[in-house]
Amino acid sequence: MKRLPQTYFNSLLPLRTDSEQAYSLDPSSRSQTTIQLRRLDTVLPQLIEGIQSPSVFMKIDTQGHDLSVVRGAAGVLNHIVGLQSELPAVQIYDGMASMTTGFHPVNTMRDTQISPEFDVLFSRFEGSLVRT
Repeated sequence: MKRLPQTYFNSLLPLRTDSEQAYSLDPSSRSQTTIQLRRLDTVLPQLIEGIQSPSVFMKIDTQGHDLSVVRGAAGVLNHIVGLQSELPAVQIYDGMASMTTGFHPVNTMRDTQISPEFDVLFSRFEGSLVRT
């Protein structure tokens, strides 16, 4: 994992140079830490063992890897009834997708016009998404 001391910018993805500049970060302070990754669909069955009809709310905050977490939960998504995830408003890390609209999230910093991310709550719809 790539790390910057005393920041929230710790990710498996490299921080973009323009993001370092926008947040006045010192690139010479970068470091790396070895971490262990496991798929949720290999861990969750042990955690919910013995619970009748488990209903799981999943909060994801993985600095650009939220979609990978959902993919790693593929075998247990039937137990996940809701999920909260950060959606990127700008591309902070190399290799992550950004969302572009004509609107700005409420946490946009006025001086830099940057809103690095925001949390979104998701729920599972049963049946059609179209109301009749």
